[in-house]
Amino acid sequence: LLASYALGAHREWEVSARWTFGSGFPFTQTQGIYEEWHPSHIGDDYTTFNGTYGLHYANLYGGRLPAYHRLDLGIKRKISIGHRSLLELSAGVTNVYNRNNLFYFDRLTLSRTDQLPILATLGAKFTFDCFTKNNTHLRVGVIFLYDPYPIIHNIYSTTSHSTLILY
Repeated sequence: LLASYALGAHREWEVSARWTFGSGFPFTQTQGIYEEWHPSHIGDDYTTFNGTYGLHYANLYGGRLPAYHRLDLGIKRKISIGHRSLLELSAGVTNVYNRNNLFYFDRLTLSRTDQLPILATLGAKFTFDCFTKNNTHLRVGVIFLYDPYPIIHNIYSTTSHSTLILY
């Protein structure tokens, strides 16, 4: 579900909200766990040797993960710079209510990995029109995104990304 609304005398402000819902993915449940023992020599002592875990699976795709949902909010401001240039500033929050949406569950360690936590973003997009020697119209844009939570992405410093787009 997506909603956006433009505000201002020249509709230079835009606020948006997106709510995403998905049924849980099907998965194959674990019916049992057992120890697999594969001695490498005839004289291995079974009283001191540790095997590895083995899984006994239930019916194929007989289970379903929990439902997925999240709310994202955003705001954008367009600023005209002259007749041929436009600056768009944006801010957003992904997963506003910080729901723990399951991504992966390790059956052997019983550890859970969730999808995105609450995540704030800042962005800027600058576009301008120009003309080539043969009077061909060219629109050039530069996008800059700022991630204030780099640890979430396993990077240990603040990150930013910029992209040059020709269209």
